[in-house]
Amino acid sequence: MRVFLEIFKEQSEEESEKGVPREEIRVDVSDLGESEIVRKRDEIVAMLGWKNFKSQIHYCYHDEAQVRPCEIREI
Repeated sequence: MRVFLEIFKEQSEEESEKGVPREEIRVDVSDLGESEIVRKRDEIVAMLGWKNFKSQIHYCYHDEAQVRPCEIREI
């Protein structure tokens, strides 16, 4: 199983209407615990200056011997 931290910057209505692609970050955090993942998220959004964002932990099982669907959990 691989674990990813995914962060999505929320768009303004104007950006959405103009079709501006949403900014997002995906980081492999398979070696981190949940509290470390949250700390990593906080570091990244502070560095980027994002105030309005959504984030999630993506548990990916596609590389497993028995392929299963991914699990997504908002944080």
